[in-house]
Formats: sequence, structure tokens, C-alpha cells
Amino acid sequence: MPMNFAAIEIGSNAVRMIVGGLVDSCELRVLERWSAHLRLGDSVFEHGMVPENIFQQL
Repeated sequence: MPMNFAAIEIGSNAVRMIVGGLVDSCELRVLERWSAHLRLGDSVFEHGMVPENIFQQL
């Protein structure tokens, strides 16, 4: 049975995700990549929170 893995990174400017599958027990093959440049840090530093409209973009 194939094993798939995902990693999500939430930074101050972007959110990134990568999905990979384990091939032959020793190789990770990338199945999907996704990123969105949302500039999260600007809102957090200015208002202390992430606005609802930014969450809607995810």
C-alpha cells in the first residue's frame, strides 16, 4: 500500500504545502505543491491577528 505524506509551512508572508508519496520504501516523489502569498505578518504585526478575509483565501 502506498504511503503519502504532506507538510504545511505557515510563514509571515506565505503558506506552502507539499504532498509526496513514498516509492519503493526509499524515494519520496512529489505529487502536489501549493503556495499562497498572503502577507500574514503585515496584519499580525499591525493588528495582532489574522483578518477573516485572509483565512478565506486559504
